[in-house]
Amino acid sequence: MGWGPSPGVVMARSSFVVLLGLGVALGCTSGSAPPEPLAFSASIPLSEAGGAPVAIDPPDGIRLTFGEPLLGTTVPGAVRLQAARPGGTWVDEPLVDATWDAARPAEILVRARDGRPLPRGEGFRITVGAQIRSATLKGLPADVVRYFATDHAFVLGANPLVGGGGERSVIYAISDIHMGDGRSIAEGYGWLIDNQDAVREFLALAGQSPDLREIVIAGDLFDEWVAPMISSPLGGGTEAEFVASIARANPGIVSAMNDLVRGGQVRVTYVPGNHDMLVRAAEVDGVFPGIGQARDATAKGLGAYSPPEHPEMVFEHGHRWDFFNAPDPISNLAVTGGGSILPPGFFVSKIASTSEQEHPKLRGLLPPPAPELAASAGSGEYLLYGLSWAAVMIGRPVKASWQDRIIETGIDGYTGLYAIDDLVPCYTNGALDVNLYKHIETTWPDRQVANGVQVPVPKEIAMIASALGQGIDLQAETQYFKNPASTKRVVVFGHTHQVRLTPSANLRGQGTVYANTGTWVDNVNAKGPRMTFVVIVPPRTGGVLTTVSTWEFKPGKPPVKIESTALID
Repeated sequence: MGWGPSPGVVMARSSFVVLLGLGVALGCTSGSAPPEPLAFSASIPLSEAGGAPVAIDPPDGIRLTFGEPLLGTTVPGAVRLQAARPGGTWVDEPLVDATWDAARPAEILVRARDGRPLPRGEGFRITVGAQIRSATLKGLPADVVRYFATDHAFVLGANPLVGGGGERSVIYAISDIHMGDGRSIAEGYGWLIDNQDAVREFLALAGQSPDLREIVIAGDLFDEWVAPMISSPLGGGTEAEFVASIARANPGIVSAMNDLVRGGQVRVTYVPGNHDMLVRAAEVDGVFPGIGQARDATAKGLGAYSPPEHPEMVFEHGHRWDFFNAPDPISNLAVTGGGSILPPGFFVSKIASTSEQEHPKLRGLLPPPAPELAASAGSGEYLLYGLSWAAVMIGRPVKASWQDRIIETGIDGYTGLYAIDDLVPCYTNGALDVNLYKHIETTWPDRQVANGVQVPVPKEIAMIASALGQGIDLQAETQYFKNPASTKRVVVFGHTHQVRLTPSANLRGQGTVYANTGTWVDNVNAKGPRMTFVVIVPPRTGGVLTTVSTWEFKPGKPPVKIESTALID
């Protein structure tokens, strides 16, 4: 890389002239104010906090570039690189040299003495000493300490993880596969058609990994919501019959998943999402015998999972804090006869599915009739809810009149045909009212209690979370990292269809990481990469580094890393 020392390099040696000049200059400033600050940057990303630094491929060296040329005589012994070890200790390993070259006087090159790249799967601390001075005697006000980590070399398939210690400890997380039934495939409204083979290929390759311990499916494995308004959600059958029909329509995925479960070496755990909140444990086990399931004991349609070996991790779908998509065991009980939990998002999905068929290229460009839009804006109790529905109907226009009773149900206790006007708050006899989900804004606190929400979320935030994926992502911070009752340090959600990786810190000052798995859908409701997954590599035996990375799957090709970060304990 052209980083070797030139004939003008200064390490422990220096010229008599430069040394004399330094002595005279320092003598002239004796007893004066501290030197002016000297800025520098690094050739790799460095973190000020050691808890959750960026994880990078091991560099051959680290180049520190300062704001102006340095006095080479101040460089020897000024830069130290240390590796993290258990118990919060740091060791000088590997040993490095920091070199200064007169040909590049504003730079210091830090390299391992044996010339090799830094080892993988390690957390590092680099200290740049305050003794460094520039030619004009600017300096650092104090030692500068920064952190980084070196990532593992991940290869999906039979090759072992480089830097992983040869242990079967790695966790993959995926979500939002959205397997639909045969109708959704034949009629083209399903979200998983083209990518079926990609999911199967991913699962088959995962099963070959000698490092993989567990795959967590963080919700929306099945899809009972995506169907046009005129289609029966369950195809006229029972819940169990519909789940069985989904399995028949996705044979490659089902076979590959069952191979993993039956193999016995990889644990597979499923957590329910919003699109499959009604799928019961027995029905999942009927398709995937022996699969693990994580379900809340009292809240239907929800689950949170922490691997027994890693209580500091938690996997959820993320709809628990979403106003339109969290289970609703309070509204419409008189309509359904009790026990129903479908939230308004179910009906939004049916409207959106119809809109996608009718206006695939015009979405968001066809507003509803002006009087209906004005009525939907609402006031008082239904102000925010009405505005949210107005946004839905602008973004998902349909040809049918809002009074047409064409929305098929036959699911979760609903048996009737409904119109859009049953869902959108409208004025009736001079008062704003709605037929379904009456008083949904005022019952939101009660719904959170029923759903086991630890830190209550204001309805305004919950409605924003329904519209913007970042609103759900922020709940990792609120519910876990900034919650004094929580000890979770790695949180993984799905739901938003937007892959994400965010390091932060908890109230104890420990590093934390939030990851979103993204989605595997073909081309609907996804921003950015699709066919994405999360890889978590816990510390190897005697190690202190956890890495969390996001990846995009490429059928027939190696996956592409999107981001990677680490926790140093």
